[in-house]
Amino acid sequence: MGLWGFFKLQDLARIKISLIAFSVIEILVLILYLIDRDHRKTITRVVVFSMLTLGSGLVFMIVTFLLLVLIMLKIVIFISSIFRELEHRTAIVDLDGKVIGWLKRE
Repeated sequence: MGLWGFFKLQDLARIKISLIAFSVIEILVLILYLIDRDHRKTITRVVVFSMLTLGSGLVFMIVTFLLLVLIMLKIVIFISSIFRELEHRTAIVDLDGKVIGWLKRE
């Protein structure tokens, strides 16, 4: 088990390193495009659309996470309602037969 965890962590480190290298290369390309005047308008448009895409992906992720939490909460409430002990209560009624309140028996 420890050996499996070691290789799993090593794989994550390699992925992180490759993503960092990719982001550095992208920043260098962005700087080179901004230096050249012919591509300035194009790269600005690409950056804006990339930010919009990233933002919509982030919003989608947050909404999905909240829906997942809501579904899990509903499942937990349902399962706990099945296994919880029933409360023994006695109804207090008036002379007309209307329920005024409840008494808990312990």
